[in-house]
Amino acid sequence: MPGRLWKGCVAAVVGCCLAVTAAAQSVVGTAVVSGKPVQLFDDGTWRYRDTVERKDGCRPVSFGVAFCGDPASWKSLPPPGEFDRLYQFNNQFYGGLIVENFGVNRGITIEFIRQVILDIAAEASGITAEEVPILDVSRREVDGVSAETVVYLTKINNTDFIFANTLILTDDMNMQAMVWTINDTYTAEHSGVTDTFIDLLKIGESGE
Repeated sequence: MPGRLWKGCVAAVVGCCLAVTAAAQSVVGTAVVSGKPVQLFDDGTWRYRDTVERKDGCRPVSFGVAFCGDPASWKSLPPPGEFDRLYQFNNQFYGGLIVENFGVNRGITIEFIRQVILDIAAEASGITAEEVPILDVSRREVDGVSAETVVYLTKINNTDFIFANTLILTDDMNMQAMVWTINDTYTAEHSGVTDTFIDLLKIGESGE
């Protein structure tokens, strides 16, 4: 995908892929806590932002999640907007991770997250959530944690995007692990890249 189209793809995707929180936090500064870098948010909260590679080659993402993809295969890109991590697999497929530090203990359910992402996709497409084409819904395990992958089509700026968004929920964390491409059908290749991306996640890892 040419660079200009790729930048447009990122801009469009950021507009329709948001965290579950109703009000997005904005980073206002950085600091060091217990020798580790942290991000400071405009609502007075903070979180660790550890990007140091672990001994096993995995890189911490956020809130106990680590990604173990080969940097030569999954090129890390500056994460825009709500994303904690953004990756480019090839000229067609891209992966993004959004992790938040609340889950079942705050009353969050997979059904709630699914409805949120469909509402956002609908808003981006200018339609209702009921009109968003859902191409597939499947259950799976991600590093031993029960999860759900929702595949749906979103039209952004008159361009069709297919998202395979895997929703992961624990007692104290919710996460979206999505793989997307410009297309109007969900292909076997897209499904395979999604499986690979999900298999590279470690849940409940501190990164230390």
